[in-house]
Amino acid sequence: MNKFTKNLLSTICLVILAIPSILIASPFNSDSSLEIFPYNQTLNFETEAGQEVSQSFSIQNTSENDKRVTILGNLQTPFKYYGNSQIDIAAKSSTYVTIHFQTEQVGTFSSELRVQHNDTREIKTINLKAESFARNSNNGITIDTNQITFGKKDINSTSSYSITINNNNSQTIDVSTNTLSSPFQVADSPTQINPNSSQNIIITYKPTKEGNYNSNLTITTSDKSTPTTTISLSGSTTNAIGTQSAKDGKLNLSRSSVSFNNQPDTSQSQNITISNPNNFPVEIKLRNDFKSPFSAKLQSAINRKTTILAGQSKTLTLTFQPKTRSTYQHTFTLDTNLANNSTYKIKATNNSSYKPPIKRPDFPIRDDLTHPITSLNISKTNINPDLNEVAYFNLNLGQEFTNTQNKVILKIINPKTRQTIYTQSATNLYIGRNDWKIYWNGRNYQGNSMLAGNYEFELDLYSNQGYVKDYTGSINVTRNPSHLPQTVQKINNPKTYSKCSSYQDVKEDSNLCSAILFAESQNLLKAGETRFYPNEKVTRTQALSTIMKLLDTQLAIYNTTKDKNLNFQDTKLNAWYMPFLKTAIQLNSKGNIIDTDKENFEPLKEINRAEMYKLFFELANNNTTNKPNFLMDYYLTQNPFQDTRVDSSYDWYTPYAGIAYKEFNGTNFSKKYFGTFQINPDTSKFNPNHQVTKEEFFEFLYETHKLKTVIYQ
Repeated sequence: MNKFTKNLLSTICLVILAIPSILIASPFNSDSSLEIFPYNQTLNFETEAGQEVSQSFSIQNTSENDKRVTILGNLQTPFKYYGNSQIDIAAKSSTYVTIHFQTEQVGTFSSELRVQHNDTREIKTINLKAESFARNSNNGITIDTNQITFGKKDINSTSSYSITINNNNSQTIDVSTNTLSSPFQVADSPTQINPNSSQNIIITYKPTKEGNYNSNLTITTSDKSTPTTTISLSGSTTNAIGTQSAKDGKLNLSRSSVSFNNQPDTSQSQNITISNPNNFPVEIKLRNDFKSPFSAKLQSAINRKTTILAGQSKTLTLTFQPKTRSTYQHTFTLDTNLANNSTYKIKATNNSSYKPPIKRPDFPIRDDLTHPITSLNISKTNINPDLNEVAYFNLNLGQEFTNTQNKVILKIINPKTRQTIYTQSATNLYIGRNDWKIYWNGRNYQGNSMLAGNYEFELDLYSNQGYVKDYTGSINVTRNPSHLPQTVQKINNPKTYSKCSSYQDVKEDSNLCSAILFAESQNLLKAGETRFYPNEKVTRTQALSTIMKLLDTQLAIYNTTKDKNLNFQDTKLNAWYMPFLKTAIQLNSKGNIIDTDKENFEPLKEINRAEMYKLFFELANNNTTNKPNFLMDYYLTQNPFQDTRVDSSYDWYTPYAGIAYKEFNGTNFSKKYFGTFQINPDTSKFNPNHQVTKEEFFEFLYETHKLKTVIYQ
């Protein structure tokens, strides 16, 4: 073998040895059209023991052909993958693979997931690392004061002060106090405080001779975060030397008026901070002249009287709990020992969410036009609101109103009181458009079911020719049925279901299960699925298409040649969502549903709460099949939530947060997603940028059905 041949063989061997290292370094190198993110090929999980958390990675197909990958092997517990082992990825698109982690144990865990490219048979390994830490059950204690001033008292008179200790822990704590010097005394003190409860320590002050007195109360507890707390005590007698007499000064109130908006048989509280900017203490007392449904509590007050030390503050809590729907107001008065500003007033009012009837326009009554409604058919003359039954009034107009714009209004009247209890209108009614429907569901303006009995109805016509009172008649309401109908299209009583369809990861008795059953009744979910994945995020196109299906929106015809990408750079020709997107763009003339000024639509972007609420309420407000039963107010003057603005920096999502406040306040839905049963505009947050999960999305749709925010057909 000559020297040239040896060198050539050596070169060939080196090339052959180098090839495997290239393939191993980049498993999909032989077909670079598939890419896996994240690039570091590691998913990290961190959660509290018992809580589920999920992470996802994406596989992108950048080629012109469809591809398939295979998920190999089983994950080690507690990691779980619920998807299919074979995943098909369309050309120029991507898919997400979601891994779930949940364990009751504390510690670190690891596993790996292998993804195989079916064309090249190469394998990509995704490392999984997780840390589960112990639940935090120690939230400490709180004591409502650190200083007590009894002020000037007569000799041999007894005064008392109540100190409240809140145990925020999940276990019982021990409590003890020191012995106080005379004339102070611990009159009553608990030895233990149960978890998540409170107890009071009573301190009395009884001077027996003239003078100024000071002492310190030490509270010792078994709480690790606050083992000891010291509270300073002071007092004097009426004629003691150096006592504080009334001076000129002022107090600062965080606000001088409050407005409540809760429903009957619910309670709402609002706080007012009273600050003392003076260099001396000020005594305040709340007048006891308020009555139900208002009540008030002054922090650390005894007989509604307390002292605010120099530079400190106290809280006045006002509560409103009405029994009936009405208009209430009261002015609370605070008396002080200040020489120049002796009283302060706070005005409290309520704003009911009562929806007023439609105001009758000032049209002239036309006696010469009789029966403009030429035909009228009522689908039901006997309805039961307990079964969500609806009576539809189908009508046509006479030819004399051809080519005129009209408005027909249905009025429901209580024959005993002669009061109009409900109105519903059909606007932009034109001749030749037959079978126009106006409906009544047996409820009043507030959505409450009417009592059983006979009610009158009246159909009035308003047009540019005048006002005509036309058809009148009666309709009967029944209540408390003995049985439900055998066939019900809507889920009127979701609690009767004994199982949650076919989903294994949803509890049968949960509100999510009821929401899923409602969604299935509306054909919103794919049948036969065994996993719902409640924590998965909802994309913009998923939300858009699902809401339109629920509202039975008439879809526009999408033409690939004519419509192309609908003026967006990131939409794909003939993609499944294009008819929904085109429909939304066409509805923009009635409401700004889709922002067409942007270059990208971002169809796969996860939708946030503000975007979802806007999408739903704008689409529902411009829907002709299902009737909106909410008020769209674009010019709110009061903040519905703490993180919404109605000032010069008006947030675009504020009107939709306003609907959420009016519709969901006082519900379990509000408690779950806004953190409180009763929404407080000063403290509750809307969280507009919160990414919506499947659980929240479908429970939101179900809530609009339960509350009849939209009357679905």
